[in-house]
Amino acid sequence: MVLDEVISPEEGKALSVIENLIRVDMQTKEVWNAIEEIYLTFGSGNLGKDAQICAEKTGIPLSVVKDAIRVELVKNLKNGEKMYRYAQEKRIPKSQAIDILNICRKSDGITVDEKKTQEFVDYYAAQDNKLRSSTLAAAKQNPGGNLEQWKDAALTMQQTQGKKISTEYPQRTYERIELASTSEGLTPGEWIYATVMSRLDTEGF
Repeated sequence: MVLDEVISPEEGKALSVIENLIRVDMQTKEVWNAIEEIYLTFGSGNLGKDAQICAEKTGIPLSVVKDAIRVELVKNLKNGEKMYRYAQEKRIPKSQAIDILNICRKSDGITVDEKKTQEFVDYYAAQDNKLRSSTLAAAKQNPGGNLEQWKDAALTMQQTQGKKISTEYPQRTYERIELASTSEGLTPGEWIYATVMSRLDTEGF
């Protein structure tokens, strides 16, 4: 590729790794190297907005950028990288593994509770996707709880499911939902449920 325009160092770095993205899946570290300066320059602390900016400026897919940022944030947690690797060994998708680490942080906010995380990961890895979604949703609602409380809440959630809401989506919207859910190892329905629960929790409903 020959460019007749002057580009920034950040854009140059992104272009230098984009070939790897086309040839083979980029490693998370490579993605972070490509977006680091943009993230540190324009980052606001809002993962969604920051990832969007990095994706737009580099051309790297949004889901890949989000994963790289999440993994980098995990490295800043004490015991974070160790427990993240443990969750990956149990074949837990990246975004869910990171959710678990954030839920299992100690009261200081910067240390991951190893014992609590390991118990959660071991239980979580053995469940089907439906119970995984319910357990993760229950844990997010009560991050100060313990595994037994989360398990009970998840089972109760499944037994007392409310009214079903049937929604039709335009084809393009559904395709985007499928891409998002696949990137997190969920079915479209599970992803919609988890996303709605997260929004409700965040906004205090």
